[in-house]
Amino acid sequence: MKKSGKPGTETGSDSAHQTKTWRTKILSSSESISNRLSEQIQIL
Repeated sequence: MKKSGKPGTETGSDSAHQTKTWRTKILSSSESISNRLSEQIQIL
């Protein structure tokens, strides 16, 4: 966490932004995993 000169709102928006990126990362990873599983099932 970087400490900026203005505490409060900036840190709040920072944490919210991190949560968004974290969620998108999980969603994208889960989507890729499901795609791989479906591809393997089709191969079988």
